[in-house]
Amino acid sequence: VRCLYLQAEGARHVFLSRLNVAGHHLGVNHLADILPLYVQPAGDWVKDTGPELQRMVGEVKAQFCVIDTQGLFHAADENSNTEIKLHLIKPLQAIAARSGCAFMVIHHLSKPGKDRPTGRHQIRGASAFVDDTDLSMLLEAPDSIKKPRRTLTFTKNRSGPMPEDIGLEYVSEEARFRLFDSEAAEAKKRESAAELHQKHMVSVMDKMEKVIRKEPNLNGQQIYELMGPGRRADFIEAKSRLLDAKRIFAEPGLRGAMTYYVAKTL
Repeated sequence: VRCLYLQAEGARHVFLSRLNVAGHHLGVNHLADILPLYVQPAGDWVKDTGPELQRMVGEVKAQFCVIDTQGLFHAADENSNTEIKLHLIKPLQAIAARSGCAFMVIHHLSKPGKDRPTGRHQIRGASAFVDDTDLSMLLEAPDSIKKPRRTLTFTKNRSGPMPEDIGLEYVSEEARFRLFDSEAAEAKKRESAAELHQKHMVSVMDKMEKVIRKEPNLNGQQIYELMGPGRRADFIEAKSRLLDAKRIFAEPGLRGAMTYYVAKTL
């Protein structure tokens, strides 16, 4: 598919560099030079969605055109349905009808906040951005803007049933998205939690051994109190681990309660 990318935000050399980085990780060198992709040069700037855009679409024989972002290609009030239809939607529909080129229009969401709307209402401005298009999608960070996860949500599909949301993960060093593997993420989360727990237990075990070495022949309750604040479950686990590792030993004390000691090195 021959693509015309009208980039009004960001630096073109950075965009092309990202393409080549992505290509490298896909096993393709100089991807930006190989793809049937035409990035609008700085000296040939399309300033509207009328004759200039029609000319460029025709020159590169574009089958797909990305407008990034729409607000820089017209002077319409983005909150006015009438103006958005007049200056954006209808001109693109006319070019599409004449050339067969499909258009993807990039737009911003409303700014985050506690009163921020949900779903399609997050799309800033006039409802025509959704109502008068064939397909509407939201790309959002579900957790935090600083995290690599993204969710692609479909809010409208005129051509068929609504697709399921797609979980994505942006890999910055590869300059590309990949499908988010929730099972792998959960496994990694569990592995991380297990590593943290192990580190914590090592600390509890060392502290317990130190207490027993200093005050031998104490029972469990006495050791627990000397160790200070802490979860009893961690105390029980640490004691069991130390016994299994033969770092401490137990023997019956007064009234049948087990007492604990550390074997002296001969």
